[in-house]
Amino acid sequence: MKEYATENLRTVALAGHMGSGKTTLAEAILYRCKHIERLGKTSDGNTTSDYDPEEIARKISINATVLPVEYRDVKINLLDLPGNRDFVGEIRNCLRVSEAACLVVDAGGGVEVGTEMAFENAQEFGLPVFAFVTKMDKERASFQAALDQMNETLGIKAVPVTLPMGEALEFKGVIDLLKMKAIVEDASGKVGSQEIPAPFKDAADAARAALIESAAEGDDELTMKFLDDQPLSEEEVIRGIRLAMADRRFVPVLCGAALATSGVLSLLDFIHDCVPAPSQLAGFKTGGENDTTVACNASGPALAFVFKTNVDDFAGRLSFFKILRGSVASDSEIQNLTKSKSVRIAHLLSVRGKKQENLHRMHAGDIGCVSKIEMIETWDTLGDASSPERIAPTPMPPPSCFRAVAAVSKSDEDKLG
Repeated sequence: MKEYATENLRTVALAGHMGSGKTTLAEAILYRCKHIERLGKTSDGNTTSDYDPEEIARKISINATVLPVEYRDVKINLLDLPGNRDFVGEIRNCLRVSEAACLVVDAGGGVEVGTEMAFENAQEFGLPVFAFVTKMDKERASFQAALDQMNETLGIKAVPVTLPMGEALEFKGVIDLLKMKAIVEDASGKVGSQEIPAPFKDAADAARAALIESAAEGDDELTMKFLDDQPLSEEEVIRGIRLAMADRRFVPVLCGAALATSGVLSLLDFIHDCVPAPSQLAGFKTGGENDTTVACNASGPALAFVFKTNVDDFAGRLSFFKILRGSVASDSEIQNLTKSKSVRIAHLLSVRGKKQENLHRMHAGDIGCVSKIEMIETWDTLGDASSPERIAPTPMPPPSCFRAVAAVSKSDEDKLG
């Protein structure tokens, strides 16, 4: 994997209710980006994201998983989050370091408790939010019902960016309202575009008009063109959506069937074109008593925040961090500013599931990982000694019960992390 500049990086958290299809969507994205050759299934226990034995046995996500993908000229760090409230720490830590949250909604189940929890946490961290309504090919699937529930239950303005062509057994693909084309897959699995079939043309025209109106609202130039009945180009609509997402004025909604990888390429195009780059957002709040905002900038002294720690039987202790400023390189020294200790980074890693890849350097906005460094813990601040900032721990909800876990031996203690 090559180095990516800050403007070519995106971190997107896949969040939602347990069983809504987040891991399946992540697997479909990996497959469409050609990072995996075979599409895994949660029911078979062979997905890239859920590789822990407990996850395989229970068929649910327990740990948040980092899944970097390369699409066009952008690196997208997907964060596949668990949906159960029991793992709220994983959810909140990952949302805090994301540029946007993608709410994954089951077309048959609609907005559920986990959807509301994910949306509330994303709102708390000031994240742009968009949604993907999946399982459109399943029984009782209803795109309109899912839209209505998002508007009513979440109190948002949900605006479609893609529409389904049929539902349940009649589902044939999606209509991309930015391109105004039907996106279909042939028998060989190749995805192509075609003219919108006549039965769906009126609905697509109406949805396109609503999307353009919503996109134009936050930009004076686009608003004037819209009011003067001048057509907006695809690039102008995309610019309006990007600004609207950064300002959180409405929630764009896409749809598809992740297990069939339908709608996935339109979703990737949307992330590439519309999700703001790290440098286009207000910045990362340090939290704590001296709350300041760190602008995501590739220049300046290095600064990174450790948001997650894994203990792997083979790789050992893995510390994941978001680079907030500057860059981090292999074979270099960095300060653990929280503990006032120097740390040597022998190997800088990019991790996809349980697969690791060595990288020479990573820049602001990216997610990196180091292994087997005992003095780095979750919520530590790493950086140049001249950096004045210290990142406060991610705020967590108050515990509902208390338990202590003690290791029997030193080897067991190492496994606990």
